[in-house]
Amino acid sequence: MKLSVVIPAYNEAEFIGDCLNSIFHEIEGKNYDLEIIVVNNASTDKTREIVASFPQVKLVDEPAKGLVRPGEPVI
Repeated sequence: MKLSVVIPAYNEAEFIGDCLNSIFHEIEGKNYDLEIIVVNNASTDKTREIVASFPQVKLVDEPAKGLVRPGEPVI
C-alpha cells in the first residue's frame, strides 16, 4: 500500500523544512511506500528552494495563488 502525503504551502519557508524532517523522522526504520508531494502555491519566500533541497520530495509549483480559481467549478 502506498502512503501519500500532500502538503499545500504558501510562504512556509520558516516551517516547511521542519515539517518534512518530522515526516522523515517518523517513518525512519519503517517499510512504507511513501510519497511526499509539496504544492508550492505562488510563494514569494524561499519555500520552493527549501523543498527542492529534499530530493525525495516531489515539488509541484502552482503559480495561481489560492484554493480555487475564479470561474472554475468547485466539486
